[in-house]
Amino acid sequence: MTAQNAPRQLEFPWRRAANLDFSPADQVMSKMDDYDLKTTRVTIFGEEYVLKSGESEAYAREISRYVDRRMKQIAREMNISDPGKIAIMAALEIADHLFRYRQNRDADQTRAVSAVARLGQFLDGVLKDGEAA
Repeated sequence: MTAQNAPRQLEFPWRRAANLDFSPADQVMSKMDDYDLKTTRVTIFGEEYVLKSGESEAYAREISRYVDRRMKQIAREMNISDPGKIAIMAALEIADHLFRYRQNRDADQTRAVSAVARLGQFLDGVLKDGEAA
C-alpha cells in the first residue's frame, strides 16, 4: 500500500449512543492516552479509515456503517458525485437529526417537570383535605 493509498487515521473520543447529552462541559474533553483508544479499520464511501476511539470496535463500525449508508443514499437520491459535497450533505443531515433530538428531549423534559409540579400540587391538596377531615 503506497503512502497515497494508506488509510487515513482519525481519532474520535465518541460518547455512547445511549447518552447523547453533549453539554458544554462535554465539549472540552481531556486528551485520551493512546493506550485508552481502540483502533478500528472501516470503509466509508469507498475510502478506508483507521479510527481511534474510546468506544468499542462494534460501536465504531456501527457509526461508520450509518455514515456510509447515508452518504450512498444522498449520492443516489441527489445525483451528486463529489464526495466532499456528499459528506457535507450527510453531516448537515446528521446534525439536523441531533438538533431535533435535543429539541424534543428538552421539550419532553419541560413537560415532565411541569407534570411533576402539578402532581405535587395535587398531592399537597389531597393531604390538606385529609388533614381537614
